[in-house]
Amino acid sequence: MACDHSLLYQARKFVTAENVHYVKTWIFCYETAVPDSACQKGYEELLRNFVAKKNLILAIRMEAKMAHDRGIELRQSATRLEKIRRSARR
Repeated sequence: MACDHSLLYQARKFVTAENVHYVKTWIFCYETAVPDSACQKGYEELLRNFVAKKNLILAIRMEAKMAHDRGIELRQSATRLEKIRRSARR
């Protein structure tokens, strides 16, 4: 089996200063392993798990930011409504 270039592209997108040595080693071992060997399949699974985990973390961060932004919007709306309520009492 040839290397999955889409998987390699995705894995490289998640390389950071913290994990560069690990990920580059996994990619090198995956690319140089004998095609269809247990070694290649093992590194492919490792890379797929890495990419899946990073995508999940990214999705969770995006959801958290959206919730945070929505909270800010709601707080601003509540403040405006409170000002309207106070001015109506006068």
